[in-house]
Amino acid sequence: DAPMHATARAVIKNCAKRHRAKVPGYESLMSVMQSQLRQTVGEVYWKKSEALLVHILKQQKQRNASSGASQQPPLGGRPAQPPIHGAAPHTTMQQPLRRSARLRAIRE
Repeated sequence: DAPMHATARAVIKNCAKRHRAKVPGYESLMSVMQSQLRQTVGEVYWKKSEALLVHILKQQKQRNASSGASQQPPLGGRPAQPPIHGAAPHTTMQQPLRRSARLRAIRE
């Protein structure tokens, strides 16, 4: 859905811009992006996206297990994360960990 994608990108860019400008309420970039994106796209679309993400992650895990790929993180000690367009290039370790915990809860 191209219009929804464009709207979501605009929300992400706006959140990142306000975070960089240190606007009150935008201190936690990931949480404000999540809440604003969820509100923008609606609950049905959000749930579909989460289910698709879980499906893709399971497929990748199965592929890695069957190919005998190393489970070692790349150089730098952190697993590679796909970039979030419009977001600040740096993140804390807590953000990926929170996302991992949320995804594990969804899978169960």
